[in-house]
Amino acid sequence: MKKSIIKTGIVFGDVHVPHEDKKAVNILLQIISETKPDMIIDLGDTCDFPSVNHWLPQGSRRTEGQRIVNDLKAMYQFSHDVAEAG
Repeated sequence: MKKSIIKTGIVFGDVHVPHEDKKAVNILLQIISETKPDMIIDLGDTCDFPSVNHWLPQGSRRTEGQRIVNDLKAMYQFSHDVAEAG
C-alpha cells in the first residue's frame, strides 16, 4: 500500500509585530498547539519595525536605538511563541 504524502501545515502572514492583533495571535498559537502541524509557513511582513519606518514623529530620532531593540525583542518573542506552540 502506498504511503500518503499529505502533510499538515499552518500558513499565516502580515502579523505586524509589535502592533499585532493579540486575539488573532492567540488563536493562531492555539491552532498550532492543538494540530501540531508538520510545517509552519510565515508568508512575511511579520514585524512592522516602526523604529526604521520613514514616517517618524517629530523628535523621535533620539530614541531610535532603544526602539529597534524593542522591535527585535517583540519579533523574537513572537517567533519563540510560534515555535513553542508547534
